[in-house]
Amino acid sequence: MEEGSVLWKFVTKLNKFGGKGGNFKWKCNYCGVTKNGSYTRVKAHLLKVTGEGVAACETVTSTDVAQFCRLMEEEKAKAEQS
Repeated sequence: MEEGSVLWKFVTKLNKFGGKGGNFKWKCNYCGVTKNGSYTRVKAHLLKVTGEGVAACETVTSTDVAQFCRLMEEEKAKAEQS
């Protein structure tokens, strides 16, 4: 798994668009909403970050957000070790 991609497993990639880059049409596995965008928007949606051009997931709980943050920290630590 590439660095900065741990949250992709919580959405379903439907199709790639826009040529180069990481833009996909994706569907949130929690709320079922379909969006277009890169990992930045997936992260903003799941972590309920505002100002990234995507609505926060209304189904994700604070426990889920804590789990996502822990997974991202673990991913970062593994990347720094290698």
